[in-house]
Amino acid sequence: MKINFHPEYDNPSFIDAAKEYSDIWKSEGEMIVSMLEQISQLRFIEKSINALVFEGTSYSHPLQLRASNLRQAKKATLVHELSHRICFGNKVGLIDRSEDRKLGAHKVIFLILYDALDALYGEEFAIQNVEDERKYGDAYQKAWDFALCMNKKERANTFASLLVKG
Repeated sequence: MKINFHPEYDNPSFIDAAKEYSDIWKSEGEMIVSMLEQISQLRFIEKSINALVFEGTSYSHPLQLRASNLRQAKKATLVHELSHRICFGNKVGLIDRSEDRKLGAHKVIFLILYDALDALYGEEFAIQNVEDERKYGDAYQKAWDFALCMNKKERANTFASLLVKG
């Protein structure tokens, strides 16, 4: 998969951040894709994505990435947003369709995100990411509580059950 990182405009900090995301992707992109595909048991539908690097909340559709993130957060953000994209591209179902969309989508991706981050960067990195993301509000806290009340095998089985329903 190819990701083209573009600064929102010619702001030097956006240019530097786009280069840092690009450097991370060049050195770790294949590993990230492989791990997400392995853990989810899915394949990325997209082969090329454009990413806008700006100052604001990161999103998966369109792929927008926060410029001011530190390097560790840039890595975690890439894996997080790509978790959304692999699920969305493969039409993975929600756990409870009556839930708030933000909560529901994060319950789904957190079933694979923790294990992907752990496999890619280690348990300490994954734990730190959970702590950081819990600060983003109630939906993130509830979604992480949901995913982390299960062990790795239970998360994988719960995720696999969504593929059948989805």
